[in-house]
Amino acid sequence: MKKNEDGDTDNKDDNLIDNKSDELIDDREEQKKFVHPYRKYQIYILFMIILMIIFGLILYDQNKKLKEYLNEKDIALTTLTNVDIETEGMREFYDLVEVNYKFLNKLDEVRNIDIIKTPYEIYTLSSYIDPKNIVTYSICYKSSDDGDDSQKFIENCSNLTPLVFLIETIDGYRFGAYITQFLNYQLNGGKGGYIWDPKAFIFSFDTMKKYDIKKPEYAIYVEGKNFPVIGLNDIYIGNHFSSLSSSNSEYPASYERNLEDKGDYILNGGNKKFTIKELEVLSPSIWEYELF
Repeated sequence: MKKNEDGDTDNKDDNLIDNKSDELIDDREEQKKFVHPYRKYQIYILFMIILMIIFGLILYDQNKKLKEYLNEKDIALTTLTNVDIETEGMREFYDLVEVNYKFLNKLDEVRNIDIIKTPYEIYTLSSYIDPKNIVTYSICYKSSDDGDDSQKFIENCSNLTPLVFLIETIDGYRFGAYITQFLNYQLNGGKGGYIWDPKAFIFSFDTMKKYDIKKPEYAIYVEGKNFPVIGLNDIYIGNHFSSLSSSNSEYPASYERNLEDKGDYILNGGNKKFTIKELEVLSPSIWEYELF
């Protein structure tokens, strides 16, 4: 620090330094006015960018879920449409089944098919006969209406093919047979004999099973004026069966045994002989029809 001629300190340099410091401080203050607001907005901008990214991710996830929902909705609508088509097909099927049955349309007010108890049974029997087409039925013989003499059966049914035999015993067992060949009672000059039938089968409504022919050369036996014998006495229907306990079943003989069935005389609950309560013989017709 310099002293002047009077001995005082020279403050000129100090004042100059102070002035420069003040100018620098003023410049900094001016800079703060411009820089600090932008720094504050940078935080807001960064926050908004992050918020937009999060919002975009949420929208992407929701859009993905919406597409999945719409796809599932389309699948559900397609399924419902198919179910509706199948339901309509089943409705047409039942409309064509010629069975006078309390759950089906009554087409014959005189001759009821009473041995078949449920729609599922008639559907199952029809699927045994022909799984691809419609099967309709008419009654050619009914013991409660026509009596239990085989002559009436021969007059009504022997010239028809195919035939379905429905048997209900007094003990409540229900079974039957399906044959596709004419019952030629003039076979061997009227002496009768076995009739070959590779499509014949036996069925039971109690086991809900079908038993195919194992020996087609012994599928059916006719003799004299008697009811036909199904197989090698697999099902034997005695004449005047209502009053005589002459009917019996030795199944399995010429028809295949189901390995799941245990014991003997499966058709009649383990008993060989039975008394028939009702015998119905149906004449089925097969209609080629695209169900679905």
